Amino acid sequence: MVSNSHSSFADDGSFCQTRSEQFSEAMLLGFLREASTLPGRGPSAMAIMLANQCRRLDRHEHILVMPKTLRRYGLTSITGYRALEQLQSAGLIQVHRRRGQGPTVTLLKNNAQASDVEEREDV
Repeated sequence: MVSNSHSSFADDGSFCQTRSEQFSEAMLLGFLREASTLPGRGPSAMAIMLANQCRRLDRHEHILVMPKTLRRYGLTSITGYRALEQLQSAGLIQVHRRRGQGPTVTLLKNNAQASDVEEREDV
């Protein structure tokens, strides 16, 4: 991995943000809270999967959604892709689709940060 003070590039050439720019635990909880308000089990299960992947990979961008990972979280491919559409419609994620490859997901910080601010104002 090659890095400088602001960004880093993985060995495969993909861009990853530095740890200081990552989702905090509070942001991930905000993301999960907002996803849990969506109807059905799919968006919640997908959000949990994405949050776990985000923590495991130590980044919130370029999270590849693979059928094998979906099955591990009890989602079929159809349910998983519908859940991605719901999360994207809610403005929680951005999905990049390419023909013949699994979708690549980016968790959006703006909504998670906004829900954290609302929570602090309620206290």
